[in-house]
Amino acid sequence: MARFAQQGSMRAPTAFQLVVVVLVLGYVIIFYNVLTSPSPGTGGEDAVQAELDRVQRLVSVKNVELDRLRTELTKRVADETHTQPPTPTPPPQAVSPHVSLLHPAIRPGVVVLGMHRSGTSIVGGLLNQMGLNVGGPLIQAAEDNAKGFFERIDVVLQNDYLMKKQTVHYAWNTHKYDAHLGLKHALEGEATSWFSEGRRGLAFLNDEKNHPWMLKDPRLCITLRTWLGLLNFVPAVLFTYRHPLDVALSLHKREFEQYRIARGLKMWYVYNMRGILNSNDLCRVVASHKKVMSDPRNELDRIFDQLTECGVPVPHRLQTSQITDFIDPKLQHGRNTLKDASCGQDLSTIMPPETWPTTDLEHITLYREVIRVYCAMEDGTAFSPGFKWVTTMTDS
Repeated sequence: MARFAQQGSMRAPTAFQLVVVVLVLGYVIIFYNVLTSPSPGTGGEDAVQAELDRVQRLVSVKNVELDRLRTELTKRVADETHTQPPTPTPPPQAVSPHVSLLHPAIRPGVVVLGMHRSGTSIVGGLLNQMGLNVGGPLIQAAEDNAKGFFERIDVVLQNDYLMKKQTVHYAWNTHKYDAHLGLKHALEGEATSWFSEGRRGLAFLNDEKNHPWMLKDPRLCITLRTWLGLLNFVPAVLFTYRHPLDVALSLHKREFEQYRIARGLKMWYVYNMRGILNSNDLCRVVASHKKVMSDPRNELDRIFDQLTECGVPVPHRLQTSQITDFIDPKLQHGRNTLKDASCGQDLSTIMPPETWPTTDLEHITLYREVIRVYCAMEDGTAFSPGFKWVTTMTDS
């Protein structure tokens, strides 16, 4: 009877035990394949190296599969016991700045995300004045951005190459960009001239001597998840946004682009949607271009405080003189041309203002959708994982 009672009290295997079993079985299969594979024969060292490469690929694939199984088993155990998965125990304050998504002890830098013409250059320049390193060489200031872009030439060029590989341009087809395919292309071309700009950028970003850094390029709204797979560290994100019609009008007036208003609004939608969805699992600080321009002292202090909470060792706050010297509302790029009160109206009946005199029903529907998203940014709901996007929106 005691023996039967003891058997009845045996506990089911835990998720950890199951993962260990899968791990052991996986590596047994790998080494069985190695032992039973044909001899390299007369191929010499090249054949041996090829065999080693094959084994390493098998191990890599198995590790990815084990990670997936570990997550699935943890969730299944949690569901069976009707409890949430256990909260990971935070690690001690480590000397190393390496962090994970779950343990943001220290983050080495900030990626600035935002649509073109949305004030990313303004916040990027101000972060640089807070002491965040941008390195170089940088894209030079221009007539339409007199204070500078604060964009690394190598990262911008590599973003263009990553997009071009998928028949994507920064102003069209960005909705088609596949970050996983981009990472595959980057890893396959890592040793080739095609990725030379990326290697240069990563050499700066992955070097601890350059921390803390700031990386800024609006294309990162689209390509961010590709770069995350290449960085040695997990960065924080500063996401900034601007009224969609202000952005579209700026693109329309820009001498070398002159995009139609409707196309500019579609670009605004896709860039903001991808930028938000791509950073939902990162430590993210949200900034409004309108607030940066109208109340820079308080907005920049808030940005400093929240980036510090994210684990970014921002060197110092800005002096008021630095802010007033850098922010110039008279610059064309910095103007908020719209005295807009759309978010207080019925968005289902709202019409485009006089700055876009259109009666086209498709234009009106588009305008109502971008204003819905803009108002959700203003009240913060657009940054929740459950926010509803029109994922079929294209910028073509």
